[in-house]
Amino acid sequence: MLKNYLALVGLQGVGAVLAVAFLALVAVAVTPQTFGTFSLALSVAQIVATIGLAWTNSALLRFAREEIGAGGTMGTALGSRLLIQAVLLLIIVPLLVAARRPIEAAVGLDPGSLRLIILALFVISLFEMGTYAAQAVERFSAYGIGPVILKLAQIATLGLFLLGVANDWQALMIGTIAGYGIALTLAWRQIPRATLGRIRATARQLRRILAYSWAVPMGSVGGVLVIWMDLWFLRFFADLETVGVYAWAYSVALFASALFVPLGAVIAPRIIDLRVNGDTAGLQSYARAAASLFFLAASVTPVALAAAIALFWLANLGTYQAALAPLLVLLAATLFQLLAYLINPVLSAFERLMPRVAAISLVIAVVNAGGNWFLIGPLGVLGPAIATAVAFGAGAALMLLLAVRATPVRRSFPATPVLVAGAVLVALAAAVAALPPGLAIAACLVIAIAATMIARQAGAYRGMAYLAPLVASFPAALARPVRRAIGWLDNTPVLG
Repeated sequence: MLKNYLALVGLQGVGAVLAVAFLALVAVAVTPQTFGTFSLALSVAQIVATIGLAWTNSALLRFAREEIGAGGTMGTALGSRLLIQAVLLLIIVPLLVAARRPIEAAVGLDPGSLRLIILALFVISLFEMGTYAAQAVERFSAYGIGPVILKLAQIATLGLFLLGVANDWQALMIGTIAGYGIALTLAWRQIPRATLGRIRATARQLRRILAYSWAVPMGSVGGVLVIWMDLWFLRFFADLETVGVYAWAYSVALFASALFVPLGAVIAPRIIDLRVNGDTAGLQSYARAAASLFFLAASVTPVALAAAIALFWLANLGTYQAALAPLLVLLAATLFQLLAYLINPVLSAFERLMPRVAAISLVIAVVNAGGNWFLIGPLGVLGPAIATAVAFGAGAALMLLLAVRATPVRRSFPATPVLVAGAVLVALAAAVAALPPGLAIAACLVIAIAATMIARQAGAYRGMAYLAPLVASFPAALARPVRRAIGWLDNTPVLG
């Protein structure tokens, strides 16, 4: 598992480098107004894809994994999911066409632009379905190669901007659709043909998928609105330039949190296996290891804040320089996203909890909306970042409370210290944004060192030792220092 994750992180690292290049080129070649319009148009496709089409993907993973365990193929789970996709598209596309004029007016699009949004909706939804189907057979490369391909396509499109060939949001949208199209092809091709079996829909699987997923659209509404609602609030309370600046900052935070996506992908099949096998001890060991990973991430987050401040200090990003303050808060808030990626596989393995998980997503959306409403006026572009951080924190707290009360994890995950650590780091990010750059960088580095030492002495990393056996698959030259680092953090010298 760890080897798969590290391989994905390597690809995500390449994607991160490309994302930095993309955002740097955006700051040079694209006006905030154009980037804001592109971001709003893409948000429509993402919102409809997530709420309208992706809500049965978790069920696909859950029952495909079970079907593979029983018979080696996932034909009925996949066939039933594809039938649901076809029916939903026959409903959604005509509705979008009927709502064409209000959509184009809200986003500020030219007449006829809706066809690009519909094409993006189709391609994005197929890519996401393919990643879940591949995840069921423990093929995770789409989570790593997908962002790389997407950013390469977008960077190639920005080259047209620099050459003066393109200058509008539609070119960015077409490049993005092309990237998703290539990624979805690779996602589906990694699934062994023998594992697909006979692809067909069955009444039994349709009932199971729908029974599992009926509450998921509510959660999808909350999840996707949290990602995109900040832009829409800024669209109506501010202007397109502010939307573009915030979208730029949010894009940086998104590729930072993207490092956690493969973690959840790799973990989920194993947690489902533990659940199906009734392995309570395994779930509790996972919870202790997950808590230690969270504390480690919290300890090094100030280093990421210092790096962001240094980059803005050294670079002249023009209008996009205003993105620093919201970016720092959003980077700190990724800790709550990490917590969600660590806990959600446990919750998703227990079918009865899915309605409550969906309700939590709605709570996150409501908190974020309320924060935007009250904070954008007095704080400007920083307001939605703080609202998002508070919403993520509230959602993580509720997910953690549900996990420790309703699953075998119980008290293996120290809920209160985890949430306090996250809240302190969000407050730190908001505070250092107001300091001179040199002082802010020094403060972040000192805090990172102090936090690591204090957490080690307090036993916050206790649980890292559970990861030591996974290091056995590493090359010998790498395995020994990694084991030593784990042993030092866990206060278990024998591992060194």
